[in-house]
Amino acid sequence: MGGRPRQFGIDAELLRGSRAELSALRHLRVEGIHAYVGTRFLDPEDVTQNTRGILAEAAGLAEALHLPLRTVDFGGGIGVAYFDNEKDPDVGHLVDGINEAVDEFARGHPDCRYILEAGRYLTAASGTYVVRVLDVKESMGEAFVVTDGGTNHHMAAVGVGSFVRRNFPLRSLDRQGEPAAGQYTVTGPLCTPTDVLGRKVALPAVRPGDLLGVGRSGAYGPSASPGRFLSHGYPAEVLVHEGRAHLVRRRDNPDDLLSPQRLVEV
Repeated sequence: MGGRPRQFGIDAELLRGSRAELSALRHLRVEGIHAYVGTRFLDPEDVTQNTRGILAEAAGLAEALHLPLRTVDFGGGIGVAYFDNEKDPDVGHLVDGINEAVDEFARGHPDCRYILEAGRYLTAASGTYVVRVLDVKESMGEAFVVTDGGTNHHMAAVGVGSFVRRNFPLRSLDRQGEPAAGQYTVTGPLCTPTDVLGRKVALPAVRPGDLLGVGRSGAYGPSASPGRFLSHGYPAEVLVHEGRAHLVRRRDNPDDLLSPQRLVEV
């Protein structure tokens, strides 16, 4: 991942020397290559270049290992614009580049199946993480909005594991269209100073009870977050289909948190 030492996958050089081990497998047939080089590429040229590189590597490995190359999964990485001054990839440019790369390769491998993983690109824009304002306060001249959710539900928006902390799109759901009344630091309820959904977010006047929405939250939400951090539990999830809201996961309650525990009888 990224061409650096990583805990993921198998180094190409190590795999290239594994012909004997693969040939000795009695119950498995290795027929393809799966590569993943990075995440959230916004420039179609980067995706095209990565695709060409993976296809070339797959062809070289298949030849060295005497593999029938029936599948090449050239990974994900197609990004979405989360932050200011970013743009979503140009879909037309992206499709043209990938098709060109695959068409060239397919002429020499007509029976190969090609897989592009586009999970984040397909789902991120479809989700909004909704939090309710618990309190609005000021500390040393800075305005804070404390909400009922944060790191425990949406670790990606909080920026845990990111090299640079930037805000996901965040808006008021109660006063949409109203001009900003000030800048707020929007936090979750956890007892850690890193539980921050957004810093210096321009919002209309915020009051306890208001609902705020974190946009582009359809990928890497609760399933990639420490949902039971300090026993707060997982949130409800609602699917809106053709204008109708369907509860697809209820929120955790105290019984959900306590039921796995067993008392010790002494």
